[in-house]
Amino acid sequence: MKQQQPQVYNSIYCGQSNIECPFKTSDLTKRCEYIYFDVGSHIGVQVRKLFQPERYPEALVKPIFEKYFPADKSNVCAIGFEPNPVHRGVLDKIESFYNGRGWRTIFYPFAAYHKYDDHLWFKSDGDSGHNFWGASLLGGNGEKYEVKGVDLALFVKNIVLYHQPKAVVMKLDIEGSEEQVIPRMTEEKTFCLLDLVMVEMHYFTKEMNNGTLTRFRDAGIRNRGSDCPRWNLLELDDESYLNEAWTQS
Repeated sequence: MKQQQPQVYNSIYCGQSNIECPFKTSDLTKRCEYIYFDVGSHIGVQVRKLFQPERYPEALVKPIFEKYFPADKSNVCAIGFEPNPVHRGVLDKIESFYNGRGWRTIFYPFAAYHKYDDHLWFKSDGDSGHNFWGASLLGGNGEKYEVKGVDLALFVKNIVLYHQPKAVVMKLDIEGSEEQVIPRMTEEKTFCLLDLVMVEMHYFTKEMNNGTLTRFRDAGIRNRGSDCPRWNLLELDDESYLNEAWTQS
């Protein structure tokens, strides 16, 4: 019997020991001159602001997208990470609709993490009124789901940047996991390779209050030299239109 081919997102996932192998053959970003990497996509509102800005005139991120991306979005790609399976349905609809319009979009069901792990528990916060916006790897009082964690630093270096796009903007909103992800990305000097990082910091623990943001800012100071002209940090949490329902138009 012929072995069934894995879905696209499985082809870029592998263990730490052979991390390079599938990334070399990926054509995910082959025709992307500009990339928006939406880490913590929720129900896809930020990606919608990118491709349909006329529907979100008051969005805080709108001038940022106008600065880094051309008005013609035919060479702009959006890549999202959202591990909450509750949102899979709407993200699939957005992905299908945008790709049909020529706006290349893909949402991966991965959790951003500091290493590869097949067996992470992602927990809902039980807040259905805000579409479970606080669901995370750190805990919650709602449903829990087993998800795959992806080393975000290596994903950026080996997938997002593989074809050397003209500009890459990343949003990082991962409900506290930045405590582990930021030091890992600093270690790999990943931030230095990006044009802009928009981050929402979450202060759930004493360690996060005292350490993570300081390390993040220190990394920016160290990297803003002649060898790293593109790196920029913006502490921004644009939750405008947070619960805007998806409509196909």
